[in-house]
Amino acid sequence: MCTRCVRFTQEVTGTGELMVHGRGSTEEIDVFPGLALDNELSGNVVDVCPVGALLDKDFLFQQRVWFLTKTSSVDGLTASGDNISVEHHDGTVFRVKPRENLEVNKWWITDEVRYGWKFVHREDRLKLPALKGREAFELEKAPEAWDAGLNKTNDFARGAAHAGKRLGLLVSPMLSCEDAYLLAKWVLAIDPKAELAVGPVPTHGADKTFPGGFTMFAEKAPNARGVRAVLQALAAGRTVHDAASFEKALGAGAIGAAVITGNYPSDWVSNGLREALARVPFALIDTLPTALTAMAEVVLPGATWIEKSGTFENAKNRLQGFDRAITPVDFAKGECQIALDLMAEREGIRAPAFDGVAVRAEMARIAGLERFATEHHATPAKPAVESDMVLVEL
Repeated sequence: MCTRCVRFTQEVTGTGELMVHGRGSTEEIDVFPGLALDNELSGNVVDVCPVGALLDKDFLFQQRVWFLTKTSSVDGLTASGDNISVEHHDGTVFRVKPRENLEVNKWWITDEVRYGWKFVHREDRLKLPALKGREAFELEKAPEAWDAGLNKTNDFARGAAHAGKRLGLLVSPMLSCEDAYLLAKWVLAIDPKAELAVGPVPTHGADKTFPGGFTMFAEKAPNARGVRAVLQALAAGRTVHDAASFEKALGAGAIGAAVITGNYPSDWVSNGLREALARVPFALIDTLPTALTAMAEVVLPGATWIEKSGTFENAKNRLQGFDRAITPVDFAKGECQIALDLMAEREGIRAPAFDGVAVRAEMARIAGLERFATEHHATPAKPAVESDMVLVEL
């Protein structure tokens, strides 16, 4: 009967669904008649309960807590940049919980962040490269599939550049700043005047600030600002398109081949983009099947933010790093690694493994991206565990 949950619905959300019912030994926590506990922050009452009187049915009986590993991350679904812990075991995510950061989200997260990660384990995730007009690769031929996919992607990109046509790159706002940088670096090495664009930025409703000061953002993409900043720094004064103007450039024939990235948690392809891409060859880097999957010359399976590390810039322009919690599903790869593989295949060398620290140091040397050296907020270091046993050297 600490009433933490009651006070949460009164002081933080201002929705007041919970109350103390009865008096003395008959007191109990209950909802008001006819009023369900369904506000946008409702899952936090489980976190504030010190005795487990309130439990999360989504996690109940799924895994022993002491088997879980916690990895520091940030919200990869909305523009809030809320700090979270991804709790996982043996390559499977079991729950997402808030991580305290008084400058960003205090102690809370929205239910859409708490429960919106489940597409990571969807059965229809893209797991192997696919080439148009060629039978699907078997899992045991994953290296061959990646070699073929990388080779064909570079081939049609070079072909467009050699034919004097512009190469287009659409970078999803679901990708990290490092993803955007390395993909743009690869494209600009082939076509220095390539058309760069930020992918569609989903929005839902309007920003909502609760009485306790927590804000839920209408923008449902974690890194639209970071992607745009990176592309503008690399565009050398040229225009960086939004999704609408990129569609127009495709439709006008200004782009001869394109590289499209997705990584959205649900179908994101508009009719306009699908019709525009029907006119040019394009490679698709995505995590889930969409209307573009069957149209693409090459499909390369990407990784969700839980399966890689990187940096997002939230709605308040705060650069925050996040760590990889689990390895990518089957033979998918992070977009950073895909870009490094494409550059290596083009140059005929062995691809290096992605190193976030080195990439951010390289980015910080570019005009407009100096912030990655001075304003980057890394995840907190894991505290060292000290034994309480005294060791005596004999």
